[in-house]
Amino acid sequence: MKKILKYLAVALRFLMGIMWTMSGITWYSRTDAVGYLNNALTQALDRNLTYGFYQSFLRGHVLPNQELYTHLVSAGELLVGISVLTGTLTRVGAGGALFLLLNYAFMNGGLSDPFSLLFLAFHTYIFTQRPGRTLGVDGILHRINPFLLW
Repeated sequence: MKKILKYLAVALRFLMGIMWTMSGITWYSRTDAVGYLNNALTQALDRNLTYGFYQSFLRGHVLPNQELYTHLVSAGELLVGISVLTGTLTRVGAGGALFLLLNYAFMNGGLSDPFSLLFLAFHTYIFTQRPGRTLGVDGILHRINPFLLW
């Protein structure tokens, strides 16, 4: 039973890694990525979905520097995807995914749809259970130095 759960966690890790990697690639391949981010932010702010403390951050920092934040989101999603997919620094990648998810939640007023909640639960599981040690680079690193925390 333990082995089945271990490989289920690996399958879950692969799925999440593919989803983040594809999302990051999509951001990089969009010709209108800055406009897309501007539209998403403007809609969230106009519909007053965003938490109050986060609105000032979006208006004061993100909107004036849209191109920078577009690249940061693209790179973040791509790096999280590669990390989780390959099992390299899996806990760090899952922590990055949780950071991105929380920022998306603050922008949209919470994680109200079931897909976002499931995504949050999966990444919390990946962060706490270290499935990168099974069929991942973390397993190789752990055999070299068992004191590494990831």
